[in-house]
This record gives sequence, structure tokens and C-alpha cells, in this order.
Amino acid sequence: MNNVNVNVAYAAHIAYDGTHYAGFQSQDHANSEKSLPEEDSGNAQKKYISTPKPKPTTTPTSTSKLPTIQARIESALTQLQRQPTQILYAGRTDAGVHARQQMISWEATSLMSLPEMDRFQIALNALLRKDIVCLKIYPVSPSFHPRRACLARKYCYYVHNATTPPIFGRPYVAWIKKELQVQRMRNNFNLINGRHDFSSFTKRKSRPENPFRTVHYTRLISKGNLLIFEICSSGFLHHMVRNIVGTILELEYRGHMSFAQILAARDRTMAGSTAPAQGLFLDHLYYPKSAGTFGTINQDKNTKENLHESLVPSSDHHLFQNLLVTNPITQTNFLPS
Repeated sequence: MNNVNVNVAYAAHIAYDGTHYAGFQSQDHANSEKSLPEEDSGNAQKKYISTPKPKPTTTPTSTSKLPTIQARIESALTQLQRQPTQILYAGRTDAGVHARQQMISWEATSLMSLPEMDRFQIALNALLRKDIVCLKIYPVSPSFHPRRACLARKYCYYVHNATTPPIFGRPYVAWIKKELQVQRMRNNFNLINGRHDFSSFTKRKSRPENPFRTVHYTRLISKGNLLIFEICSSGFLHHMVRNIVGTILELEYRGHMSFAQILAARDRTMAGSTAPAQGLFLDHLYYPKSAGTFGTINQDKNTKENLHESLVPSSDHHLFQNLLVTNPITQTNFLPS
């Protein structure tokens, strides 16, 4: 490293398995905005979702005793930079939720060449646990903010639909025994495209003043026993994705209201249960093409206004066998050409 006292920053793509973590955000940061329990958290896994009994483990079961992704990363960066280091990030994920693509950034006082950045990445991965991986490091402008610059996020929810439990992918899917009607679920899922009030899919106590969000696209992929719910939006309410998926799945068992009626009701009590965290992945982040290596972010209003037309589902959907967090993310442009 060049020991020059300048204001520089770096960003990194991070992937992680959230199974043994209390979420992404460190508790020190979360205490001031601690999330209240989900209204139906005690009934979050109803009979329609089966969960294989876990093997005995010494890992603490209370999320308050588990580490966070942010704390692990900041501890490793602090060791490498030999000074206290805090990170910014693109989005928070809850306990048990995974990420194939999370963006973080941090300030540094030393410039690194490209070979030095490669060595820094290797050293960072050596300090992190095997369930957190740094995929790539980029030099960025000190003004770059991973969350504010991000135009949209894509989440994927994975469901194993079979009478037998998943033997290899248990920590990464929700297991449903009943045969599901894929086309009916796809029709319901597509109803959330566009701008809607999503109050039915977030708890009342955490609902923001403006509960409207714009969903750019949804897609339900069926591959054998695997179902993949893809949703891309410029913003999400708390537990929005898991509540939407949970409601669609629950409607396969009971039909007291249609999905359209539940959406229009703007009432959380009308919707279904929260789908288990283990099936959810933060899958992709979208930044303006002009970001390049994320050094310059274009904040042109037209960029966001045209985002809905710009986002096209990738034909390269991630199949179940590609869920390992060690898989590299090769995309450098987040908006498809």
C-alpha cells in the first residue's frame, strides 16, 4: 500500500450464508432502530410449510447471541487497516437470510494498486469465516454510498416442493409437501407488478408513512421440485418479500380471499404468514451503467424514471445447484444492455 494520507474509499461485493447470523446489521447500529417482532412471528411456519428437524448443535439458537455479518466484516477490516473501520452497505437482511450479492464500502487512508487490492481481498477472506466471502474489491469515490446509489434490488425466494424433504439444500429453501399449482401462483405473483400500497405485507408498527413501492418485475421459475420467486424493486418494506411469498403459498391451502383482494385491503391481518427466512436471498443489485467501477455515480433523474423499462429479467436464472456463496459474480454492469 502507498501510505499517503488521502481520503480514499473502496467498495466490495460480498456474498454470505446467513444461517448462523442474527442478520446483516450489527447490533450496535440496530439498537436505535430495533425491529419489533413480526405480528404473526409465533405462527410464521404454519402446517403448510414443513421444516426438517435440525441436528443437535452447539450453535446458540437465540438471535441475540448470534454474530452479525456487519460485525464480522468490520472486525476483519479493522485488523487489516489497523484502525477502527465501519462499513456502509446496500441493504440489510434479517436473521437467516442469505446474499449472493451485497455491496459494502469503507473509507481508507492508503491507496492500493490493483495487485494490492487482490492481495487485500485474499487477506480479507482469510480473516472472514467460510460463510462470508469477498468476491471483488473496487476503488470508489469517497462520496459513493452503496444504498443511495443503488437503483433497484432483486430478491429470490426458493421453495422445495416435494413429499420428501430436501437432503442437500435444507438451509436454503422452504419445504412444502403439498403439490402446488404453479400457474395460479404465477398469476397472483404478477399482480404486484407496478406501483402499489404494500401495507398488507408489512407489520403495522414498522409501516412507513409512504407504504407505496414500485415493483419492476416478478418471475416464478419452476425447475423440477424447485420453485424460484424473483422480485425486483427499487424499494421494499420490512418482511415484504417473505410476506408476499407466504401469502401466495398459503392461498394454495385456503382461499378466504383472493390475492388481489388481500393486496387492495392494505391490512396485514388479511394476508398470510411470513415465509421462513432461510429461503430468501438478496440476489442482485442494480447500479447505473455510468457507475463503471463504482467511482462515479450518475444521479440523473431520468435514470430512475426509465428504470422500469430498463430492467429486464436475466435469462440466466440461478438454479438451485448454483446457490453456493463461493460462486463468483462476474457481472460488472448491473443494468442489462
